Amino acid sequence: MDASADETVLERFKDVSLQVQDCFRATSNVNDIVGLMMMRLEAIVTPTPELKIRAISAQPMRLLAEAAVASARQMNSAIRETSSQVASLAAVLESGYIQCPKCQGVGEIEEDAIQRDEESVGAYTVYRTCPNCSGNKVIRISSDLRENCQQAIRGLGLLRTATET
Repeated sequence: MDASADETVLERFKDVSLQVQDCFRATSNVNDIVGLMMMRLEAIVTPTPELKIRAISAQPMRLLAEAAVASARQMNSAIRETSSQVASLAAVLESGYIQCPKCQGVGEIEEDAIQRDEESVGAYTVYRTCPNCSGNKVIRISSDLRENCQQAIRGLGLLRTATET
């Protein structure tokens, strides 16, 4: 178990949280547009002066429909991205390990070194075993964080969404 593993998982969970917020914003945009469409339709069915004035001030139905299509595409894209991120995070949590953030899963890190001799000074690269993962390429996630993240994903219904798509 390594603190950097937990920090990396936490960052990925934050990314999922931001993506969920994008989904809600996109859904809210679609909802707002549908509300404007409903107002225009109500003005046709029940032509009260108030509804007529509100309908006149709104964009034409054609523009609202175009905006609804664009917002729905944005919403669907955000949902797909969220599902992908959740599925990826769920797989990491299931395994209990995450790719080492220090060596990016290579197991080694590069260090610049300088070699001096009597006639010259030369720079070269030395490859050393990653001190973070000891060359294993992955690091263990703490069981407490792992379990809590899994519960959060299940509690939000995000894991089911990720596996259904």
